Amino acid sequence: MAPLIIFSLIALLCMGAAFYLWINKGTHFFHSFQNQALIRDKKGLSEWAGIVLGIVGLLFLIIGFVTQKYIATRYELVPLIISIPIMYLMIIIFLVRGQRFIK
Repeated sequence: MAPLIIFSLIALLCMGAAFYLWINKGTHFFHSFQNQALIRDKKGLSEWAGIVLGIVGLLFLIIGFVTQKYIATRYELVPLIISIPIMYLMIIIFLVRGQRFIK
């Protein structure tokens, strides 16, 4: 039950951050987009970040459920090992597609 709780808390944090970014247009939180003067569309960037963080939160929930299902089997680490490249891929997708909001 512990993996499901941990992954659910991480998912809740991601989805809460996604909701905050979506509602409050918090583009000042993005380290990769430090220069706020270069951001062409703050609303679009915050919506894109909200979508990506929401998807990451859903992925954490799915990983938690799958890890919980295969706990104490020889496949216990498979969802965790697969989740690492998926999360890095989501970061790369966010950064590459986020460049369309830069001048």
